[in-house]
Formats: sequence, C-alpha cells, structure tokens
Amino acid sequence: AAIIRGLAKYNHVDDAWKRYSEAISNDISLDLETYNSLIVTIVPKTDDYEIRWTTIMELLEAMARHNLKPDTKTLNNCMQVMSRSAFFRKSKDYSLRLLKEMSLQGVKPSLATYYFLLNIHCRDKGPVSMMLYSILDELEEEEGDFELRDYRDSFFFSSAMLVCKRHLQDLEPAHRLNDLLEKGQNRKFIGENFKEVVYYRTYLSLAVSTLPLQEFMVMYNDLIPHIYSPEPDLMEEIVRVVGVHGSFQYIPTLWTDINAVQVDNTQVVSALLNTMVQYVPQESDVVFQYKESATAKPQTAKASQPRVLGNEFTRRTASLQEQMVKIIDNLVSNLEFYSLAERKSGKMIWTAVHASQMLQVLATCGGCATGVRLLVLLEKNPELCVGELYPENAENFFECSIRENNFEAAFKIASYYGNHFGRKEAVKMAQQIVAEFKMDAFRRSQLAIEFGADIVRESADRDAKIREERLQKQKEEEDKKKTTEEEKAGDYSNK
Repeated sequence: AAIIRGLAKYNHVDDAWKRYSEAISNDISLDLETYNSLIVTIVPKTDDYEIRWTTIMELLEAMARHNLKPDTKTLNNCMQVMSRSAFFRKSKDYSLRLLKEMSLQGVKPSLATYYFLLNIHCRDKGPVSMMLYSILDELEEEEGDFELRDYRDSFFFSSAMLVCKRHLQDLEPAHRLNDLLEKGQNRKFIGENFKEVVYYRTYLSLAVSTLPLQEFMVMYNDLIPHIYSPEPDLMEEIVRVVGVHGSFQYIPTLWTDINAVQVDNTQVVSALLNTMVQYVPQESDVVFQYKESATAKPQTAKASQPRVLGNEFTRRTASLQEQMVKIIDNLVSNLEFYSLAERKSGKMIWTAVHASQMLQVLATCGGCATGVRLLVLLEKNPELCVGELYPENAENFFECSIRENNFEAAFKIASYYGNHFGRKEAVKMAQQIVAEFKMDAFRRSQLAIEFGADIVRESADRDAKIREERLQKQKEEEDKKKTTEEEKAGDYSNK
C-alpha cells in the first residue's frame, strides 16, 4: 500500500496501477488512503471521460467490498477527476449522483467539494447554472465557523467570486459570499496572497460595473487600502468609471491610493489624467464632501471617510480645485525625480500627452505656480517627455495666467510657445502680456531678451503716454484749484 501511494504521489501512474492490479490479484487488502491516492491518478491514466467515470465506480465498489467507508477526501478526489472532465456531457449528472451517494454514506462535503462542483457546472462559456446559489444556501445554514477538512478548501472563495462575475454577472451572490468569508474565523479560507488578490479584484470589478458609484465608493473605502491594494487594471477601471459619471469629487481619494503604490504605472496615470482633464469647476465643488450609502455597515463608518490631500486644516476646507492642483503638483514632483535609469526600465513613460493634460488641469483649476514648475522642468530637461505640448493646452494655460495675474506663468508659456510653435503667435502673447501686466525694468528686460526690443519700446511708449496724461491731468487740477482760489479771493475783496 505504501509503495502504491508513493508511486501515485510522484506521478508514476502506470507503475502504481500495475502494483494495484497485483494487490487485487493476490487479495491484498489496501487502506483508504491508498484508494484515495489512486483516484487522483485516473486523469493522467486515461483521456476517455467515460472510462474515468467507470474507473471511479470500480474503485468505490472495491472499497465497499473491503468494508472501507469513503471520507471527505475520497469525495473531493472523485470530484476533482470529474472537474477535469467538465466538457463531458454527463459530468454534471454524474457529479450530482456522486454527491448524493456520498451523502447517503454520511460523507459531508467540504468547501473543496463545492469548488469542484462550480468547476463542473459553471463554465465561463457554458449555460448559466444556479449551482452557486444552492451552495450558498447550504453554507448559510451551517452554524459556527467552517471546518478545514481538505487543503483544497482554500480554493473555494476565489473561485466562487469568479463565478459571480464571469458566469452569473450578479453582485447579490458576491455579497452573500463575502458575508460568509467575514463570518467568525472564516477568513483563513481565503488562501495565500494570490487567491486573496483574485478574490478582491474580482469582487470590486463586479461591484464597480453594477453598483451606483456612490455606493461603490463606500465599499471601496471599506476594503482599500487596509484590506486590499488594488492592481493597476482595476484602478484604471475605477478611474474610468468615475470619469464617465463625472464624479470628480472621488479623484482625491483615488489619488491617495495611486500615489502610494502605482504612481509609476503608465496606464493608471494616463487614465487619471484623462479623467481629470474633463473636470469643469462647479459651485457645488467648493468643498469636498462625501455621503455614506444607507447600506454601509456601522463598523465601516471610519473607513468610509474621504481621504484627501493635505493636513487636517486642508481636509476641512480644501476645494476640489485645490485638490486637483495638489495632485498635479505631486505628479510634477514625481517627474522631477524621474531618473534616466527609471525611463530605461520602462516603469513609467512620460509623454507630451501627459504634460499637456497636466497643464490643462492647471489651467482649469488655477494652478499657475505648479505650471511654472512644470514648464521650467521641461525647459531644463526636454528628454523627460516624448513630444511637445499641445498648442491648445498651452493657450489655455496662458489665458489662465492672465486671469490669475501671474506674470511668470504667462512669460514661461509664451516663451515655450515661441520656441516650439511659431514666433508670430508668441509675439502676440508677449503683446498681451505688455497690455495686461504692470511692467517694471526687470520684466521689460525679460521680454526684450526673449521677444525683441520692439515689445519693450511699446511698453515704454505706453508708460510714457500714461505719465504724460497723468501729468497733464495733474496740471489741469492744479490750474483749476488755483482759479478757484483766485475767484474766492476776488469775492472777499469785493465784500
């Protein structure tokens, strides 16, 4: 018996069955563990689905002749063989028949049994099966924590969640499944890190595609980041959904998680900027607010609070526009420390598209100071970003600098425009700068060096004309005052 188990364990299938035949011929009794080991080898022994089932029945009959009662491992090994024969048209009927026969013999299924049943009945491209609903009904009737009876029990939760998304596309059984996981000490059945990641990634992906966004964000804050750190694909999906709904108030919360672990991921940062660039400030966006869903659990209230950038004072008073600017400021800081080695490693590929979108967000939200940092960085390190800024984004930022009365920002973007898109338009920008800003000697020298002395001369002529008009007005006022005094003096002498 020990030899057969060893051969079966190390996949010497033919030798194991040869020894088994010898044992049967010589009427040698085998123990239950040996039969359990042989059942697992049925799959590599033959590719014929019908023969696999026949072999299972023969082994079970042999066990019965030797008065060996099957256990949970026997049931699960048989189900494993059937799950590897899932395309066999009779596999569903055979699996239910097997489950019923084992139940009559007092064999109680474990989570691994349900895992294999899901593999048999809930194939991705197969007809829709209600098997998971029946399994959940059975599990919800059990009292206390689940008992670990098979090392494969840890496969159930992640597999069942995949069934909810891929096969059923239904969030209701996913919530029921998660409630079972959170019950008592059942979290130990989530398995190793990979299975846990699959479970929560699938759960959140299903939720974001089915729940109202506000309810999803309550669920998001319950799980992230203290239970699960979302992967790039999931975070990208969430950011895109936020953009589709126009719910930009959630961007600061998402950014705190992106900045923690995924700030060097191109697809996530691209999705974030694609969403942020759609933002148009509204009066209702003045203060960042977050309302909990009525379905939120009381114990998760703390986790559901908004996570925004800045200190405690900022968290109470920061507007959404300020938060948007802060996010771009963080991205500019990351870009400043973006080394050549990191660019070669391909972790994050910064392009002119990213820089243009950052500039557009700053133009929309009034972040001129951050825009100046970005332009200075691109001027000193042109190799940081592939390509050139989009002209329309540069023009929008220039208009913002005029509105914000920020001479440095207006000068920087006009200079960049002249170096990359044409001097004629840049000169027009310079002329607008001269017209809109109060000029001093330093500003005139900057403009003269960059755009020519004619721009400065126009400014000087304008200032001279203003001084002349001011002096003329001052002289007229003095003359008027003097005339008034003389008239008063004449009236007094007449009296």
